[in-house]
Amino acid sequence: MTAADTNEPRQDWFLGAIKADGTVDDCLEAVRRELEAKSSFLIGLKQVMAPRRKGGLDAVSELAARIKALENTLRFRLGILRADRPVTWFRAPVTTTSGPFSSALLDEPVFAPYDSRDLERVKAALNHLWQERRADPCPFESEIPCLWRTLLTLNAELSTLTKLPAPYAYLSLESLPDDLPPILESRSLRAFLLNVRNEVLSARARLATCHRDLRTKSEELWVVQASVEPRLRRPQGQTQAHAESVREEMRRRRENRRLFMMNAADQRALSYLGFEQLPSADDLRRRYLELAKKLHPDRSGGDGDAFKELASAYSRLLARYEGAANS
Repeated sequence: MTAADTNEPRQDWFLGAIKADGTVDDCLEAVRRELEAKSSFLIGLKQVMAPRRKGGLDAVSELAARIKALENTLRFRLGILRADRPVTWFRAPVTTTSGPFSSALLDEPVFAPYDSRDLERVKAALNHLWQERRADPCPFESEIPCLWRTLLTLNAELSTLTKLPAPYAYLSLESLPDDLPPILESRSLRAFLLNVRNEVLSARARLATCHRDLRTKSEELWVVQASVEPRLRRPQGQTQAHAESVREEMRRRRENRRLFMMNAADQRALSYLGFEQLPSADDLRRRYLELAKKLHPDRSGGDGDAFKELASAYSRLLARYEGAANS
């Protein structure tokens, strides 16, 4: 197919040398500058769009996927949070899925610990960081992940992602292709940049919705916290310790749920040792030693077969703790 067939003449990349005035060197330099400008733009575009992890998608798609995870989490968790139970806002969720047909949820509390007596400063700081598209410094007392920190981080990363490096630092993916310099004009490039801009603007809109929903729900808690008498508020310095204990309790519960998922053989082993549910490793060992002294075949009244079954049951249950330690 020729240029005449498409009714669109192909741009001659060497045309600048013919149009330029001056010596041969001046003409060739004109072409070099034009090609260098185009190459520099493509390098900068590739830099901002490059995957953030090996083998990943482009940076815009990767960020959009992370926003989707935040959307799923907020959609599920915000509906079940209650302002009259503040502790649930500061601890990791019990479940990390919202059902058999839903995506995985972020394993983060809504807030990292903060002193409710400093509520106005916390609210103002979160609002300022959102408006400035920054993630730090967060007004929390620890660096643990939380949904508010994730939201601010995504907002800051999206802002950074849209900016091209020098010499095109004055351009943004959100303003292209409208602001393309004449030297870069290309119908194909415009089509490409329009797709990129649509993805960026979509991510921006979805993130704004996340912020609106999280802010609106957080206001419910803040109203309750603001109405609490100072003498009933958590003394300064105890917030972080309480949060740490809550996180440890949630970790223990998640580990216990994993340990309690037992098959029939495990249940028989429990029953043989006289337990209804999996005990602590220390209790398991004490019960084993107690029964082993009675059943050992070298003792009077011992039972070799029963002792072997005891050892097998103990080994089976003990393996669950060893597996947890190595996971």
